[in-house]
Amino acid sequence: LFEKFNQIISKYKKTYRLANINKKQYYLTIFLTFLTVGLDAIGISILLPIGEYILNYNKGVIPDTYSWQLIKNFFDYFGLEVNITFIVAAVFLIIIIRQAITFSRSRLIDLIRYRAIKDFREKLFFKFIRQDIYYMKRHSTGALNNIINLEVDNISKAIVLPLENVAGLILITSYLCLMMFISLPATLVVLACIFSLGFFFKYLLFYIEQISSKLIKVNNRFSQNIVDRLVAIKLIRINNMEEKEKKINKSILKDQYSNNIKIATIQRVV
Repeated sequence: LFEKFNQIISKYKKTYRLANINKKQYYLTIFLTFLTVGLDAIGISILLPIGEYILNYNKGVIPDTYSWQLIKNFFDYFGLEVNITFIVAAVFLIIIIRQAITFSRSRLIDLIRYRAIKDFREKLFFKFIRQDIYYMKRHSTGALNNIINLEVDNISKAIVLPLENVAGLILITSYLCLMMFISLPATLVVLACIFSLGFFFKYLLFYIEQISSKLIKVNNRFSQNIVDRLVAIKLIRINNMEEKEKKINKSILKDQYSNNIKIATIQRVV
């Protein structure tokens, strides 16, 4: 597991260097990710005592629960009286601040992602036009077209998605800590479910990797087919090969459709 983790980190670092990412933007995004998750955890934590207050509203007294004890201690520290209006206002303020930070973070992620796409395409195009004729003959233009247009977009996603995974991991940890205050047995059940699903996703990810490799090859074939036919369109019409080309294209699209549906189905299952 440790070796696999090191391989993943090594590949990510290599992609990070190749993408020439702005370090300030990247680290600021990580900081805003932690801040967003922290505000999420605080906001949800405050919702718990509000819910307890609503359930005990008819009694006309503040609930005698662990969460309210913490709130009382907080208010007592500043010499204030417990006020539900202040608590509800605090929740709204946290939500507004969180949304503002989320917007800034999303904006930074877009800047990182689309800058990576631009830089990768510039590098690939420049390297392509500098290759000799022998290289051009050995490598299909369709495959190169697919890599520059489609796969570069996937690389940009691979750069920013780990940031989303970090946010998700922190959020899960925060939720579990909150759940421990509410019910330790329920938390243990959730943890058991998470570890059980982990084994399932391990094999699922292996299956995704196999399908993705097939899909890249099919996309390369489709791009190559389109490029070749656009160049030879007059020849196809002169030789009345429209029906034959239609069948070839239909076969490629059917294969592409099948693999796309498999990937999409897995995503829905997840």
